[in-house]
Amino acid sequence: FVPEEAMRGLRVLVVCNLKPAKMREVMSFGMVLCASNETHDQVVPVAVPEGVPNGERCTVEGYEAAPLEEVNPKKKILERLFPDMKTNSEGVPCYKGAVFKTSKGPVTSPLPDAW
Repeated sequence: FVPEEAMRGLRVLVVCNLKPAKMREVMSFGMVLCASNETHDQVVPVAVPEGVPNGERCTVEGYEAAPLEEVNPKKKILERLFPDMKTNSEGVPCYKGAVFKTSKGPVTSPLPDAW
């Protein structure tokens, strides 16, 4: 949904404990978290605040459990989480209303009330 040229140079939030999978003849080892409107004609990678070190774990307040070593696609875990992931009216990504945060503040999106 996001062209490679638009991704170059961006600092993004990546779900990196996914089981590797081949996508378009290339092995994928993670998924860039994006916000999207209903029709998917606006898809924007979630922005990480300035100063957050590469590799820092993003957390959601109230959900501080250790991450799974690897997300098994057969268990459809992400499919169960996605319906509860949405940006709020300010474009801040949330899970069940709780903000995705880093050591330098919340991650953000220019798309309010987006999936």
